[in-house]
Amino acid sequence: MSLSLVVLAAGVGSRYGGPKQIDRVGPGGATLIDYSIYDARRAGFERAVLVVGEGREADMREAVGDRAARILPVAYAEQPRGLPPGHAAAPGRTKPWGTGLGLAISAGMAAMHGGTLRASNVPTGGAQFALSLPLATGRDEGLLTTDPDTTAAPIGER
Repeated sequence: MSLSLVVLAAGVGSRYGGPKQIDRVGPGGATLIDYSIYDARRAGFERAVLVVGEGREADMREAVGDRAARILPVAYAEQPRGLPPGHAAAPGRTKPWGTGLGLAISAGMAAMHGGTLRASNVPTGGAQFALSLPLATGRDEGLLTTDPDTTAAPIGER
């Protein structure tokens, strides 16, 4: 099985104050994406896909493209602004994609690997997530999970 690193870099970093994915934070101007791609290669990943906001591909290519491509082949996918036809943001929501899109993508990726991503509300506020994946050994001895409480509903079944 070949592995692809998918970097969700479409956000504009409004809470951070700019596009944190391409902010130069390390020696020689390394970015967070540079570190991610370097570590992914060491872990056996064979390619990277950078999901960027509409109209942001050129900025991303300029910031990390050449350095990243020397480590892993890089493809770009553009996330359009707004929601698909027939969908509406929740009232008062200024960022209609938000974390929900990331959760939907993560749940799909977990399912592709035979696992689940479950979510539940925490009584004191917030949410709790449990990611379960089959053991990498190929033996059918159960699931490796980050949380033994698997009573939460799978993402997408809400």
